[in-house]
Amino acid sequence: MGTRAAVCCAFSKTTPRSSEALTKTQQPTLPSPSIIVVHGAPATGKSGLLEAYLTTRKLTFAIVRCRECVTGRHLLERTTAAVRHALQASAPSGPSTSHDGRCESLSALAVNLERLLAKQGKFILLFDELDKQREGAPTLLPALARLGENVWSGGCSDFT
Repeated sequence: MGTRAAVCCAFSKTTPRSSEALTKTQQPTLPSPSIIVVHGAPATGKSGLLEAYLTTRKLTFAIVRCRECVTGRHLLERTTAAVRHALQASAPSGPSTSHDGRCESLSALAVNLERLLAKQGKFILLFDELDKQREGAPTLLPALARLGENVWSGGCSDFT
């Protein structure tokens, strides 16, 4: 029986060392963790629980369903689109930067997220079933896990 993992990467300049990392994502004055891993048996409600928690706490977040992404580039473009959509849903004015939807590399993703999240407080990015991504490069998971260290804004990203 396999397990699935969820990782929460925080977009913040400092990383606290605390067992209460998820709770710190809701505190505007506390730094968010750069990554939180949630793992367990398949179909046990990890993603649903995280989504319900984030919704209840009224945190701005986006979910990327990795299993639906055919290629690594598709995943990166979906990530940018999900962040843009979440920001537009949380603030009617939406993000002020224009973007054509193209995202061909992890560095392009970091640049896009930096632009989109420049004026955003905490933001949580949930990658659902990242371990089931169809054509992910071997460096994709470690690079996404470090994304919170490279993009500063004050949020969190999560992989399930």
